[in-house]
Amino acid sequence: MYYTGNETVQYGPGPFIGRATATEPTGPWIRSETPVLTHGSGGEWDSEFMIPGSILTLEDSTCIMYYSGGAEFSIMVDHYTGMATSKDGITWKKYNDPATADHPFAESDPVLMTGAFGDWDDMVAWGGPVFKGSGGFEMYYNGITRPGQSISEDQKGGFGYATSPDGIHWKKYRENPVYTIKSDPISSIVTSGGVQCPWLLFQDTSCFLYYDYGTGYGKIGVATAEVPQDRRDAYLRPFNR
Repeated sequence: MYYTGNETVQYGPGPFIGRATATEPTGPWIRSETPVLTHGSGGEWDSEFMIPGSILTLEDSTCIMYYSGGAEFSIMVDHYTGMATSKDGITWKKYNDPATADHPFAESDPVLMTGAFGDWDDMVAWGGPVFKGSGGFEMYYNGITRPGQSISEDQKGGFGYATSPDGIHWKKYRENPVYTIKSDPISSIVTSGGVQCPWLLFQDTSCFLYYDYGTGYGKIGVATAEVPQDRRDAYLRPFNR
């Protein structure tokens, strides 16, 4: 188990990612004495918080962790998705592009950035499920719009889709977002917030998208879609192993 941790009581996630192990899903869980991944220094893009997301194991046994991070949680500005790799699941190294030598990307770099100003995901582009199929990597992520944008209501935040040949360089789907609060049958009674924290489950020929509605409406929602025949092997095998 990987989890976000904090040394003090505060609102939101902490600046560390911890690791715990157990022989059964119900525990008891034994925590590592130190974090396995730590926030960036002052001025870096992930200097305040880190939230672990999907963890994949590649054919060469390399582990990849995707995590959400930011320099300020409470104001929800410039939250990105980062990536780290490990050979043992304990010692992790953040992805760092040597071409970016200045803050906020001096120490590490996000692999999924927010959109341009005015886009539906111009404030937040962070963690959702990532999986590897026969054609590369695929990601569903949570996007949030900056307040006051003059775009249509059905474009204000939701879930986006992106693909990558190597798990590092991602291309967002041109028709994003693929799901928003306006797609939800109870959208009329969700007076604040929207949909967030997507997670996917593939079962037989169906895909189940689970999500919550944020602090404005404390419930869990689900949407379903048919998995195309030519994609079933690629989706079902890596996700349900």
